[in-house]
Amino acid sequence: MVVREKYSLRWRLKGAFRALSISLTVSLFGVVVDLIAFLATGSIILVTDLLHWVVDTLLEAVLLVVVFLASRLSRRFPWSLVVIEALAVSLGTLAILLVYGYYFMNYLVFVSEKASVSYSGYSASLATVFGGVLTFYLYRIQKKNFERYRIELLKFDTTHALIDFIAAVIATVGIVLTTLTGSYTLELVFTLILLLFVVHSLFEVVRDNLKTVLGVNRDLKLEKEVWSALRYIETPKTRVKDLSARRFGSLSVVEVHLEVEPNITVLELHRIRKRIINIVRDISDVIYHVDVTFYPSSMRRKTKKSVKRK
Repeated sequence: MVVREKYSLRWRLKGAFRALSISLTVSLFGVVVDLIAFLATGSIILVTDLLHWVVDTLLEAVLLVVVFLASRLSRRFPWSLVVIEALAVSLGTLAILLVYGYYFMNYLVFVSEKASVSYSGYSASLATVFGGVLTFYLYRIQKKNFERYRIELLKFDTTHALIDFIAAVIATVGIVLTTLTGSYTLELVFTLILLLFVVHSLFEVVRDNLKTVLGVNRDLKLEKEVWSALRYIETPKTRVKDLSARRFGSLSVVEVHLEVEPNITVLELHRIRKRIINIVRDISDVIYHVDVTFYPSSMRRKTKKSVKRK
């Protein structure tokens, strides 16, 4: 029993939740460090790096909530809560971008008038170096966690941590070269390069959020496979009424709606539910949560022939 529990889906999802909690904590810490350094220096490169940290933090929060909901295997997956979270994150991201856009436009006006860099000094690079150390540590940790738990979201998080490490290196190089040369052109070039990393993170956040809010995150191919697998469980007392398969990143959630006869026993319902969950999970490794909902049967049985009245 101990061995089974160790490698069960519940154990893997809980492990993934703890791993993503580490990522969220590291991201929050990175935001605080970059914010303090930016307030002390005013570097445009540093504020762009700060924007990257903030967007990554929002992304980690989204992944954490989804994995937490998926780990509650015995309960329904509340997509309405995910939609609300997606809307809140999207609006928060938009607000952050507007603030950054205002600051960036002021920076361009400053450069055009003064023809000088926003900040010259090496102290700002301490924050980016520290951020690089954090993200490289996170990359190593999440790589081990993925190998242990085999949850695809951790593989995505591992790759993302490596990309963040590269961004931190570029930000550090940009600050050092800008200080050495005093060139505002170099400062602007490195700022634009870092904006590409921000765009990458924003794409990951906005893409999944839009699909969730608009309801277009359904996986039709997976739904077809589930339909085919479940057609053999239908009996005179049960019938598959409807089903849906939705994706959020690399996470798939399947909802199965089953019609049942009123005289079916609770024990039979539990057995059917367990059988459906096992069948669906065997279809793909990316299915981490299966909801089974029972409805009273709408199938009408013919009991007597109708008699026409004269």
